[in-house]
Amino acid sequence: MQFHRLYDCAARVDWITLAYQTYVVEANLTRASIESKWKKRYQLIIVLGWSGVARIDGKCYLLWGYKEALNPAPADRVGQPKLTNLQITATQSVISITAGPMLITVSFLSPIEAQNLVLQSLPFTYVSVKASATDNAQHRVQFYSDISLEWVSGNSSNIASWSTTKTSSTVFHAGSRQAQESMAETFEMAEDSTVYYAMAARNGTTYQTGTDDTLRGGFCNDGKLNNTADTDFRVINQTYPVLAHSLDLGEVQATPDDVVWGIGLLRDPVVRYEPPGNPSQKNRSSYFWTSYSSINDAIDAFICEECLRRLFRACLLSARQAMAMDYTMAKGSDGNWNKSDIMIFAKDVGVSRRVNPVEVLYAALSSMLYLNETWLGYALEPLLRAQDGKGVGYAAPDLGDAYPTAIFDTSKLNATRAIEDSGSMLIMGWAHAKFSNDTSQIQRYVVCLYKEWADYLSANTSDLSAYADSDGKPKQNMANLALKGILGLRAMAEIAAAVGNDGDHSTYSSKATSMISSWKSQYTSSAADRHLVATTGNSTSWSLTYNLFGDRLLGFDLVDSDASVLIIEVYTAQDSVYSNQAQKAESSGAFGLVYDSNAVVSKSHWTLLSAGATSTKNVRDILIELIYTKATFNAFREVFPITYNAANGTGLSGFASPALGSMFSVVCMNLHGPSSSSRADSSGVNAGAIAGGVVGGLAFISLGGFGIYLYRRRKSERRKQRQSEPSTILLNDKHANTTHEPGSQALPSPRPNRKGDALTLTTEGYTVTPQNGEAPPPNDTAPRDPTREAELEVLRQEVEELRAREDIYNPPPEYHDGHEAGPSLEPTPPPISPK
Repeated sequence: MQFHRLYDCAARVDWITLAYQTYVVEANLTRASIESKWKKRYQLIIVLGWSGVARIDGKCYLLWGYKEALNPAPADRVGQPKLTNLQITATQSVISITAGPMLITVSFLSPIEAQNLVLQSLPFTYVSVKASATDNAQHRVQFYSDISLEWVSGNSSNIASWSTTKTSSTVFHAGSRQAQESMAETFEMAEDSTVYYAMAARNGTTYQTGTDDTLRGGFCNDGKLNNTADTDFRVINQTYPVLAHSLDLGEVQATPDDVVWGIGLLRDPVVRYEPPGNPSQKNRSSYFWTSYSSINDAIDAFICEECLRRLFRACLLSARQAMAMDYTMAKGSDGNWNKSDIMIFAKDVGVSRRVNPVEVLYAALSSMLYLNETWLGYALEPLLRAQDGKGVGYAAPDLGDAYPTAIFDTSKLNATRAIEDSGSMLIMGWAHAKFSNDTSQIQRYVVCLYKEWADYLSANTSDLSAYADSDGKPKQNMANLALKGILGLRAMAEIAAAVGNDGDHSTYSSKATSMISSWKSQYTSSAADRHLVATTGNSTSWSLTYNLFGDRLLGFDLVDSDASVLIIEVYTAQDSVYSNQAQKAESSGAFGLVYDSNAVVSKSHWTLLSAGATSTKNVRDILIELIYTKATFNAFREVFPITYNAANGTGLSGFASPALGSMFSVVCMNLHGPSSSSRADSSGVNAGAIAGGVVGGLAFISLGGFGIYLYRRRKSERRKQRQSEPSTILLNDKHANTTHEPGSQALPSPRPNRKGDALTLTTEGYTVTPQNGEAPPPNDTAPRDPTREAELEVLRQEVEELRAREDIYNPPPEYHDGHEAGPSLEPTPPPISPK
């Protein structure tokens, strides 16, 4: 396998994310279409009109959009842009273009604000443009951009209407369907959304709405727009109406500030949630409404140049897809926003319209824990509240299949997935309480739900012949599913201890320990390597036992706690299987490791959880690199999926799913695995380097960062080879040589109950008397992990240093689809040899 260079990451990726803030605000384009196609979404089949134009000394150059967009302009006023570089980071896609005598950089930014729900919930993303002269001379520079009304409907035969608003600091257009359909979708595009296209008001700013050809041709001729409005509301694809802005910077050698546009899709309400017994709370709105009374105020605050510069500097190197959820709250009985009633809703993107699917949240668990532990509680709350008092006995898999309508219907439940979902909910419930240091949620639901689910697991996990996992595998005794049930019991033991019931802690802990011994005996292969079989009765079968991730994440060390049961540790045996199978996959040219010996597909999220649970660095790396191979395979024009054909790389489902948050699994092992030190890698690789590689790293989210991860790993190996030689330690070498030894951590003290709540222990168990039916106040001020914050800052610094170094950048790729690469913007590094 080739260790791909940084430019390869961008060159080989099959799609480029331009906008992704919620599942509604999404725009991608295929690599082959950078200079020729409109921006697309929904598996790249829905067209979204979005163009950008630079006018340099009277000649127009198309920066992004359809290549024929400037046909209405006179030929002598149209120049040929030249793509010179493409860079993809975790939150940005950056395109460098030569337009006549100017070098222009276009950055598409989807910010992540993991410590600020107001910012995170605002459904806006941004595009910024800056330019500098290549001849050191001054030139007349003007910029233009527009969007079509295709953003507001999956059916372009619908009629749209639009308007323009000017405030003291911004100018923004708004457009929507004339007859919106609440909570409806067409090709995963919301039919009840309003699109906003905004720009800061400054000298030289003009605007206009009208026919696409008229506005683009007029700008190329005049270098400005007319500040007029088209009031002929019509069908979206009839003489396509567009919403446009332009800016005249005058004679400049370089742009003094970035020219920024903001694009957002607003829905209100965003989710219809029907909790049992309280239908008045069914509509939920985005959380940013707690800070802004109107969309005008929100746009003014977030489109202002000062705010944008701060966002560009401060946004975390993390995953757009993983955090693209709806962050909501509702109004209380007094008609005011109830800021304590926060819920997060996730759609089963790329698969179905299921609401808060438990397996997706489980896959995304590590990303929420790493970025903001409190948010995991917000995502669990809708599931918990809906099932409270229903007496089903086991956990539900979701909140219905009609996103954005969330309805819990007991008549549609069956027990097939009871072990899977009950185990997942218990693991996630304890993970939230442990890492947020907030026990209020488990206190509310310990009696009515958690204990009920644990008892179900205790009674049914030993015989799984009637149960299936979340992937729908046939009902049979599966090792991975049985482990989920046992870990759920172990999580319940910790929940009991956290709320003060030592008796239940002892009971559930003993039960889990007993069951894990039986589990090892039942599911260990008779083969020499003593690996775990996928199912009983087939000693040659194997699977990605990704639920080992829960054992390591929560510091249970339950699986390998009894050395007398087996001579060889389970983790070591599984690593051996993964290594052997991965080598076979590589040698056959496969694009991933199948998740089960009886399967033909790869599951990227389960592969990554397995990577987080491995005990050796080499196995971890090879699992990650298999995912990278798929992400950088550009034969198919598709956004990265969670399920794909292992043999040929064809994406099957889960395109841009929040389950991609599983990329943070390795990071969580370093930050939150207090009992994992016995299996800690002693190779000397910095845990922060690993964290940075994963945070910025997996190719399907941040291909540039993944290149850094591979580069740093190779640099570490080369450093070992020359340890005896004198060398100058640079800043990034210093970080890479700093070893973080994982150590034991004391169990966080339970957070005091919310004022007014009472928690009472009785002989029957627990009694929780809440002051009211609301969730506790948000815990966004929970203590932060200084190690995590330091590592993010180190990574940020290292990215900047790596950009400046002369030994990691290569020339931009040679495109083989009709595009000629221009001269390199960066120095050429030494060649990197194959693995």
